[in-house]
Amino acid sequence: MASGADAPDSLDVQCWMLAVGCSRSDEHFPNHFDSGLRVPRRVRRSGLRCAAPSAWRADQPAARADDFRRAQRRPAHARAARRAGRTLVRHLLGESAGHLHSAAARGWLAGLSAARPDFARPAVRTICPGRRRQRRRAGVDDFDAVERQPGTAARLGFALAMDRDDRRRRGGHAVYFCADGQVQPRARLSGADGKQFPPRPRNPAQPEENLKLPMLVFDELKKNDAQLRLVAVVLLAGLLVLLIGLWWVQVVSAHEYQSHLETQSYRTIRLPAVRGKIFDREGRVLAENRPRYNLSLYLDDLRQPFYSGYTNLLKSARAGQKRNIAAAEKKLGRSLTKVELKQFRLSSEYLEQLRQEARVRVASGILAQVSEKIGQPLALDAKNFNSHYAKKLALPYPALKNLDATNIARFEENFTNRLGADLELESVRSYPNGTVAGHLLGYVLRDDEAQSGENSYFNYFLPDYRGMVGVEAGFDSELRGRAGEESVLVNSLGYRQSENIGNQPEPGHNVVLTLDLDLQRAAENSIAAHRGADARAAVVVMDVRNGDVLAMASSPAFNPVYSANDGARLADETLRPAINRATQENYAPGSIFKPVIALAALENGLNPDKFYEVQADPTRPGRGCIYIGKRKIDDTVPPGEYDLKRAIMRSSNAYFITNGLHTGVDKIITLAKKFHFGEKTGLPTRQETRGELPSLARIHDGWRDGDTANLCIGQGELSVTPLQMAVAYSAIANGGKVFWPRLVARIEPQDPAAREMATNFPSALVRDRIGVSVRSLKLLHNAMLAETEDAEGTGKAAVVPGLRICGKTGTAQVQDSANRLIAYNFWFASFAPYENPRYAVVVLVQAEGSGSGGATCAPIAHDVYEEIVNQEKSAAGKVLAATLN
Repeated sequence: MASGADAPDSLDVQCWMLAVGCSRSDEHFPNHFDSGLRVPRRVRRSGLRCAAPSAWRADQPAARADDFRRAQRRPAHARAARRAGRTLVRHLLGESAGHLHSAAARGWLAGLSAARPDFARPAVRTICPGRRRQRRRAGVDDFDAVERQPGTAARLGFALAMDRDDRRRRGGHAVYFCADGQVQPRARLSGADGKQFPPRPRNPAQPEENLKLPMLVFDELKKNDAQLRLVAVVLLAGLLVLLIGLWWVQVVSAHEYQSHLETQSYRTIRLPAVRGKIFDREGRVLAENRPRYNLSLYLDDLRQPFYSGYTNLLKSARAGQKRNIAAAEKKLGRSLTKVELKQFRLSSEYLEQLRQEARVRVASGILAQVSEKIGQPLALDAKNFNSHYAKKLALPYPALKNLDATNIARFEENFTNRLGADLELESVRSYPNGTVAGHLLGYVLRDDEAQSGENSYFNYFLPDYRGMVGVEAGFDSELRGRAGEESVLVNSLGYRQSENIGNQPEPGHNVVLTLDLDLQRAAENSIAAHRGADARAAVVVMDVRNGDVLAMASSPAFNPVYSANDGARLADETLRPAINRATQENYAPGSIFKPVIALAALENGLNPDKFYEVQADPTRPGRGCIYIGKRKIDDTVPPGEYDLKRAIMRSSNAYFITNGLHTGVDKIITLAKKFHFGEKTGLPTRQETRGELPSLARIHDGWRDGDTANLCIGQGELSVTPLQMAVAYSAIANGGKVFWPRLVARIEPQDPAAREMATNFPSALVRDRIGVSVRSLKLLHNAMLAETEDAEGTGKAAVVPGLRICGKTGTAQVQDSANRLIAYNFWFASFAPYENPRYAVVVLVQAEGSGSGGATCAPIAHDVYEEIVNQEKSAAGKVLAATLN
């Protein structure tokens, strides 16, 4: 073909495919087509139009895809198009018009590839005839189909016109074929409905600078550089190993890791801290912790035996199931239907029962082996075991608690393989002195829950305790410390896999009391010796100089180990051994309240040497009485003359009622309030009652002389506790200072090497002053000394050689709600020594029989003072020995 250098747009020849048609006249291309390439007029009239280059004939509309389909449907036009197509292809291949050779087509394609190297695989497409017209890559073999299939030449021409290259296939572009085989885009087909053939995205050529770096690397590798190649090999090998590992983890092992993640989780366990100890003032232990060894079953070690036992039971169950089915089929003479087989199905509830039975059998078998070796019968509580398995599977099951030393030794000797059982150490609260100071110490109960300030998300809780009453309750937060945390990894079944302690427990602090253990024991032993184990009594010993509580005994005795107490005895409404009678019960004070009346009268101007005549009781020969209006009040003393000293010493009711009425009830109440009767002493034991004292408002609202008379002899609307009376007598002894009673001296860390400082509670905290003169107190001291030293005194039983004791006895009636006499409160309140008071001792005994404070309580006070004297002698001897050394 002729060169087209002079053609528009540098085109040598426009070889537009005649199968699509051309609406332009032949006159426009006289130098580019020979006579064999004339376009039939019928094709031009078919409506097919050619989109010429825009720079050349931009006024021609683009050919539409449906134009060709419409031409194909018109037989005459279709035939003309096919003839034109064949003519064009033959012309391009340089063949004659009569025949198209496939060999020539191959040669033409080869020449095209050589002319354009980037067209190494020319994009030639054919539209094969038939119902299903498919587009695919055309190869050399496609030209063979031209000879075998009629009409293929036309379609091959159309494909050559539509395709550009491998990167623009299906682009919908019409093309020009040049004489040298080059392909350039020229036109775009558009359908009648406005849709175009979807253009294939163009891939822009990469900039030359982007190709330089990879080409440089490969060029260097092509050089004969062994070291560089070694580095490259090592790097590639490392990358390959990383890729293989990543593939193994992400693909091969993905399911395994996912299953582990889904079947494992953490459980948190609360680890209780070591509870602090309680000491007396000399550092002797009152409460501590001791180790307790429990025989526990570690359920995670028994998984395989549990499963094996369950498997055996399941086999037996399935064998029985098969026998039942066979028996039913034999009876019916036919096979059972699906509905009938359902009644023989093993339900999930039945399978769970088999699992529980298997676990109980295994655990019972292990306990039987242990029982045989240690010589102690062991029985498994199936209910508790199943409950523990369901709720606390990650924790050991305690099968036997509190093993003694013999059983521990036998177990350690005979069970080296453990068999899923082992000894577990547990800390329990211990009180080495038994019931001594039991009421004051209080008791603890099991409480595993998180406390204030601790995390509340624990799954399991190890045994811990909380103080309920007494010092254990009042200082529970200090004694208890701060719990720790342990994380346990469990599998999907709940068995323990591993453990890790997160926060270590912080041990509690020690509490040091002002209590003297020897004095406390002496008071309790004296009550039991004089009144028996069931005596309802209390003793309080206080240091009058600073308010320290040296002893506080209550009877009946109470064991701080709460479970060691007899339940029936605890429930006894009369004994009530859990009540601390020193602080928790109100009692009418009786005659021990008369010193308060005496001080009020002395401050009101009473002459202590003036005698008062006690009249005789006409109904009780040898006894006195007093009339308040028409009411007669009995007196325990014989009729006669009494001054203050004799009235205190003999405890005359008539004397104190007369002087009390003369003083006035308002002054008596005012002085009593300075002693803080009717108020709590602030002892941190949660065992205190406030007592009862009429208010000033009450005495101005319907108050009568009879009420004042009752108050003057410690009866009526007045009640106190032994501790309140000890505080009052300490104030009388020390010159009028009312102290806050101190029970705790200090709180200190358990570790002596800890840098934490101890917390000291100050002593001698003055709560109030009674505001009476020294003269009045001295007169009262002398009168109370006569109570124990004079021949007529009622407190002589309290006397201890070498110790001068000031005391006052008292007796008060106890009535029920119907004002019926049911018991008596016997008292002895005192302080010593007379010359320089240091100790106040108050004794209370409640009993149904008759008696007196001097006969019932003074002997108990004697034993307490005797212990005090012995302690002072012992201390003096130690000081003397230290001095001599």
